[in-house]
Amino acid sequence: MVRSPLPLVLLGITAIATLQAANAWGDLPGYHAVYRASYQGLHVGETEFSVTLVDAASSTYEFRSESRLGGIFRVIAPRPPEESSAFRVEDGEIRPLAYSLLDSTRGGEGSFDIEFDWPLGRAIVTAEGTGVESQLVPGTLDRGSLQVALMLIGEDFTTEQVTLLDRDGPEIHELQADGEETLETPLGEFQTRRLIQQRQGSSRRTLVWLAPDLNGLPVRIERQRGGETRAAFHLDEVRWHE
Repeated sequence: MVRSPLPLVLLGITAIATLQAANAWGDLPGYHAVYRASYQGLHVGETEFSVTLVDAASSTYEFRSESRLGGIFRVIAPRPPEESSAFRVEDGEIRPLAYSLLDSTRGGEGSFDIEFDWPLGRAIVTAEGTGVESQLVPGTLDRGSLQVALMLIGEDFTTEQVTLLDRDGPEIHELQADGEETLETPLGEFQTRRLIQQRQGSSRRTLVWLAPDLNGLPVRIERQRGGETRAAFHLDEVRWHE
């Protein structure tokens, strides 16, 4: 049976961010957001993002992402990928501590974990029981902490490069400002800043619309390939943590 690329597209929406938080960390509260997900124009389910304070003393947080699919897509991918990222903020920068991706859609072969060791300047990426060491450069992020850093991008942002540590090692992604746009959502109308994210050497790109009035939360995300939108995610609801 040919496997659907949908789970991989769902994972791709978090690969967006900048090297350093431009705003104060206190500007970003914890939240739980629900997005309506579509694939090639068809509604497929929901995707949820959340950020939770784990330990106030050490400023440690956790980002989580998971999806719930419906209809035929539930049959194709009964257990969509889930990811989590533990991180803290040091000297105004997000420092990832650990990342985990549980991907049951391909017999678990897409799953991997990352342990970050900043004092030694290295990280260990473990996949299918094998660990590979990768050297860290300042500002390196994982998929989850990238999503959080996205909300902290300053208004004077134009273009930036970020190092993303993934299963196959470090990747360079470019993030570019792409103007402003007013969007209608179930939560009302919001003025947004549109960003484009693209890995060097890739024909795929991700467009993100950030709403400053929602603490920089994305209200729309599109995953494109060859200029065609493959998947889209529209904000339906958000709950802010006290």
